Amino acid sequence: MNKRALFAVSSISLVTTSMSFALRGDVANALSGAFHITNEQLGLVFSPAFWAFAIGVVSSGALVDLVGMKRLHVLSGVGYLAAVLLVVLAPRPDAAVVSLFAHTGTIMLYVAFLIMGLSQGLVEGVINPLTVTVYPEEKTRRLIMLHAWWPGGQIIGGLAAVLMTKVLHASWQLELSLIMVPAALYVALALAQDYPATERVQSNVTTGEMWREALRPLFLLFCICNGLGSAAELGPDQWFPKVMGDLIPNLQGVLFLVYTAGLMFLLRTFASGLSQRRPIETTIGCAVLTCLGLYWLGSLHPGDSAMVAFTAASDSDA
Repeated sequence: MNKRALFAVSSISLVTTSMSFALRGDVANALSGAFHITNEQLGLVFSPAFWAFAIGVVSSGALVDLVGMKRLHVLSGVGYLAAVLLVVLAPRPDAAVVSLFAHTGTIMLYVAFLIMGLSQGLVEGVINPLTVTVYPEEKTRRLIMLHAWWPGGQIIGGLAAVLMTKVLHASWQLELSLIMVPAALYVALALAQDYPATERVQSNVTTGEMWREALRPLFLLFCICNGLGSAAELGPDQWFPKVMGDLIPNLQGVLFLVYTAGLMFLLRTFASGLSQRRPIETTIGCAVLTCLGLYWLGSLHPGDSAMVAFTAASDSDA
């Protein structure tokens, strides 16, 4: 078992996941125009990427020991490749679509983002237990280092989007296909590695004991808090490029995502010790900043300065 290689594979797969958010958000306008769908319909098309994400995380937690971390990790990468191909190859309607399920092309879009959401969930469901299994003596530090690559992937994806659209003037299909590059890379790397059994299996903790621990009140409270935190982060992140591009003309909206991701990357990399020393205080502070930032962003008008509101919201996600 190569610890460094497994950590690298985990990091690349998380970069793939966050790149998909950045690139998907940047092509939103082009996607709605190409398929003649409204913003409301676009939101419905994107929605499986979120609820399927949750399903992927929960299901992988139950399957990771039965199926194996390696198989699930490879399956997630294959899912990314299949999802992008479905979007790129989907036939486009000639006129406005009344229902998403009335045209083959929009059905393919919906299925594609469903698969992408499941892939994102599988990635999270594998890399977290894999990291704590590989580094049992430094779990917190390694998990924070790993998840620094969530904003890291958004930076990579956002800058790649600017390069593709502003410099190379590439099509939205080619831009979205960039997701396939790290996906194919981590599939190839994962296939070459030996994955260990999870820490639960190595510690001889039964499945029943694991689920009993999951029903403890404090664990359920953490689940609720994590769900609210994810909703505050992932949903707005998907729409930031489009919404902020409308608020501030002549500036590509995805650059705002790069800015906030940069703040998150720095905080997760250099201020992670605060979370370990003061977890409750840090959580409360993040919740306050989230409320302030999202409320402020929701009240902005075209021409307003969004940077302070963006900074508050992004600092809370770190």
